[in-house]
Amino acid sequence: MNFIETSLFYFLVVLLSAALARMSENGKSKAGLVAAVVLLTAVGGLRSYAVGQDTLGYKEGIEYFYAYGTTMWNHTFSVPYGVFTSAVLHICNNYSFLLVVESLITNAFFAFRLWDFRRTASLSFAMFVYTATVFPLSMCLTCQMIAVSLVFYATRFLEQNKPLLFCAWWAVGALLHASALIGVLFLIYYLFSNKSKSRSRFAAKMLASVALLFLAAYAGSKLVDRYARYSVNESSIGLMVFAQATVLAIAYFVSRETANVAPVESDGTSRLKANRMPLVFYALGILASASSYVIANAGRIAYYFTVLGPVIFGGFVKDARKIKARFCLGCFLVVWFLFYAFYAYLLHTGLGIESYSFVWMG
Repeated sequence: MNFIETSLFYFLVVLLSAALARMSENGKSKAGLVAAVVLLTAVGGLRSYAVGQDTLGYKEGIEYFYAYGTTMWNHTFSVPYGVFTSAVLHICNNYSFLLVVESLITNAFFAFRLWDFRRTASLSFAMFVYTATVFPLSMCLTCQMIAVSLVFYATRFLEQNKPLLFCAWWAVGALLHASALIGVLFLIYYLFSNKSKSRSRFAAKMLASVALLFLAAYAGSKLVDRYARYSVNESSIGLMVFAQATVLAIAYFVSRETANVAPVESDGTSRLKANRMPLVFYALGILASASSYVIANAGRIAYYFTVLGPVIFGGFVKDARKIKARFCLGCFLVVWFLFYAFYAYLLHTGLGIESYSFVWMG
């Protein structure tokens, strides 16, 4: 497909995935959400090897690891990721099969985590934002987006007060891609926001916090070591960071002024309060993304936080109680995210997805 055909194709995929997710909007059936996952898995997994800047390079590295049990060169990918891909290729030694499996894992974990927010966010709008802003990344940064999806899904265990289960999922993500170490911030936030009057729990929280701070420092050093090899960018912080912050502020203001204050949980928690954690980390993600304007690719650590965008903006749309306000806010955000996807991923990008084709098309 040429550039225009590719743009129209992605546009239809975004709209169709949102329409399918709308079938699950009432929260009674996941059928529509499952259909959206199947659609995105087909688009991401059955893509030509020329789609995605890293797709063909990773193919060579993965097949080399499959044959010899080691990476071709330093910094190709982690050994655990090589073991995972080799296990999949032992089932079916076909690179497209591997891409389908990876796409299914990534999209399924993202989608079913969004399902958890169905009471506080518009599921169809959240899927729209996900497909427009997150899904394109998975067609290039395949390994990292698997790690991001694992950490994103694991945050549900913190809401269920199961931090050890979160740690297990987080550890798997970090084994696949070192950038997942930044996920320690979710655990730190959980410990400090989980109020308890018990002295023993308070002491345990303090000890755990000290340990996590040391772990965070270690994670930071590992990430600096990983991305220090990239060249320093000469450009200053781009306007896109400020544009994202502005859109977030406008959407938050409109949503807050017209919010549905009715409780959605048994304890009377409002939607705005229920979405506080995603809001905090999404804002952090916008700030972290600015680091790419200083060190190339360093902003990739922001993905672990900016993937909360679908939850945030899906919540803003659902919170807008007045029909006119909801319609205007929805239209504004639709235009913004379509523009963002077109500008960031098709016009000015290193993702290499601006000319899409299926694997059988060459």
